[in-house]
Amino acid sequence: MHTAATGYSDERKELGIWLRNNTAEDDYIYIAGRKSSPVLSYSGRVSSSKYFNRIFVTGKRQREKLRSDLKARPPEYFLVSAGIGIEEFISDNYEFLRIKQNYRVFKRIQE
Repeated sequence: MHTAATGYSDERKELGIWLRNNTAEDDYIYIAGRKSSPVLSYSGRVSSSKYFNRIFVTGKRQREKLRSDLKARPPEYFLVSAGIGIEEFISDNYEFLRIKQNYRVFKRIQE
């Protein structure tokens, strides 16, 4: 279902609010998937990378910059609905929590 005011689905709004409620204001998040911008917006959090939407990750150079950004500003939560070529980074640094609104939700492993 889409909300009349925004055209975004209630599910994306719900996921964004869930992220807001489960992170601190200064936490970063990263969402890899289609139509992730509304989730990021509703969360009120900042993406770890300028490549906040996977449509911008089109080649090796962008994937390397994305990896660099994620290491410099590790997201507290990493949501994935589609592969973006950094699965090893995710498996090394995050634990799978659950599937929420068609996104696989990973939480950063605390050192």
